[in-house]
Amino acid sequence: IGMSVFNAARDGKLRLMQRLLRDKPTSEVFDGETIEGAPPLWAASAAGHLSVVKALLSHGASVNNTTLTNSTPLRAACFDGHLDIVKYLVEHHADLEVANRHGHTCLMIACYKGHRDIARYLLERGADVNRKSVKGNTALHDCAESGSLEIMKMLLKYKARMEKDGYGMTPLMAASEERIDALELLVGYSFVFFPLHAVTLHFVKRFMEFVKFS
Repeated sequence: IGMSVFNAARDGKLRLMQRLLRDKPTSEVFDGETIEGAPPLWAASAAGHLSVVKALLSHGASVNNTTLTNSTPLRAACFDGHLDIVKYLVEHHADLEVANRHGHTCLMIACYKGHRDIARYLLERGADVNRKSVKGNTALHDCAESGSLEIMKMLLKYKARMEKDGYGMTPLMAASEERIDALELLVGYSFVFFPLHAVTLHFVKRFMEFVKFS
């Protein structure tokens, strides 16, 4: 049968997949049928097939199984913006803090991709707002880079810190120069909650110039 279960999960063919699951041992399905380390549950989660996700979990799929890059089904759903699947996986004990090989968590990818509702849900469920990647960036860095003001406000509400990454960059430095609203929010937050020397004055000056001439 080869990759039939994987393909059925990826393509959302629930009835075909259920028939294949009845004909194959659980260990063969979940240990043998992968593509580049991605199990059927990961494929279904990435593609947004909730009914398939439910069927796979009921058949014994591991909710925290990872790909070769250490990506989980939850991370796949967060990446592509499938809130219903994110909720279902978390309700079935998906680990919010499993990071991929670069140290990027589900919250980080939701912030970078601009999936506001997913970011809010993860925060409500206790995701670590100040978790750092291998290179030292946080969800606030990712959000500042992508320019999602609403998610940025949420992160700050949950006590996101204005810390430097491994290259010495703060979220303020990472913010897009085209997003004056994001820069204004981060500058204001920095002055209120941190010592003045914590904010690079060069970037504050640059922000003021943007405001003056925009």
